[in-house]
Amino acid sequence: MSRAKFFLIALICSFCWYVVPGYLFPTLGTISWVCWVFPNSITVQQIDSGMRGLGIGAITFDWAVIASFLGNPLISPFFVILNVFAGFVHFMYIITPIAYWGLNVYNARNFPIFSSHLFNAHGHPYNVSAIVNDKFEIDMETFHKQGHLHLSMFFCFTHGVGFAAVISTLTHVALFNGSTPGLNIISEYIMAIILPGKPIANFCFKTYGYISMVQAVSFLNDFKLGHYMKILPRSMFVVQRTDDCSRNENSVVAWWLLTSVENIYARIISFLLTVPGHAQATESSTMHPSYGAQTNIWGSGKLLSTQLVLSCWRTGTSICMVAS
Repeated sequence: MSRAKFFLIALICSFCWYVVPGYLFPTLGTISWVCWVFPNSITVQQIDSGMRGLGIGAITFDWAVIASFLGNPLISPFFVILNVFAGFVHFMYIITPIAYWGLNVYNARNFPIFSSHLFNAHGHPYNVSAIVNDKFEIDMETFHKQGHLHLSMFFCFTHGVGFAAVISTLTHVALFNGSTPGLNIISEYIMAIILPGKPIANFCFKTYGYISMVQAVSFLNDFKLGHYMKILPRSMFVVQRTDDCSRNENSVVAWWLLTSVENIYARIISFLLTVPGHAQATESSTMHPSYGAQTNIWGSGKLLSTQLVLSCWRTGTSICMVAS
């Protein structure tokens, strides 16, 4: 069997199966059977739920879910998988539960344990639309009336580890030739300092400062994989150019839909479709500018100070930070 034939067979089988958990029967993505046994227990939902909790005991038949913590374990060395998995377990199943149930940091039990959304002090979803004016800028007067933003414990740790990762940049550059951990979060915070109260500017800065870099690194990773697989550079270049053209077509179609279909986001929701990545990016770009530099929230005794030790592993490098 030729490599091209094997690739075609694998492509067809992968596509046919992914339609099942990805569209026809999404429940196969996270079968939280313990939640079925105790449907009225909030604690069980937080522990077992694969969508809204820690996923302990949940079963999945979706490869995208299995590999979500790593990206693609088929092309990663085994020692990298072990290091990332150890950091994932340490962070997800040890630190987060202790901070949530044991220490109740920042009254964490008032909010979900796992969520990327924003909440008010009572645990209800934060009304972001109410604090954004007609110019898509933060109305600070309305913001102070509505109260501070609150995060779930998992989302809070995600931001904390992002800042801790910045400290390890020198180590990563030395060991992994230019890796940029934590740039996502730090780019949002830097722009919040430069232009507080402007979420659109924050979002654009993040796009040009971080997303462009991610696309470039992904582009190089594809060439690196092709080199390992002994694929001719000319063939790799042709495939990449073809992919770029298809992405441009997607952008044109997306722009046409946004400018021609009224209330497109509401229609997406009406079809029970979600855009979690976009929702998280939007809320992060709203959270940082809403505070900005003028409120001085970072540091000892401030709103976001903590006495937790954040520890994670990234491909063999340990990152530790104590914010006090």
